[in-house]
Amino acid sequence: MLINNALQRVFIKKEGNEETPLTDPDHNWPPKRVLTFYAVTFPVLTTALIQGPDVRDDKIYFLFVSIIGTKG
Repeated sequence: MLINNALQRVFIKKEGNEETPLTDPDHNWPPKRVLTFYAVTFPVLTTALIQGPDVRDDKIYFLFVSIIGTKG
């Protein structure tokens, strides 16, 4: 028997070397919409890049990486 389970999504805000986990506000939203949702609370995310998905430990990880203050 084949069982299909949706994997939990994990969003992480990365600013410099600091990583902050963020809860998934709605599993139906695409990652870009989640980024826009959190940009209201964390303005640094307005110019962030989305890295992922990366599947580990039966979870899907997306990284929101701030590019403010980085060179190159």
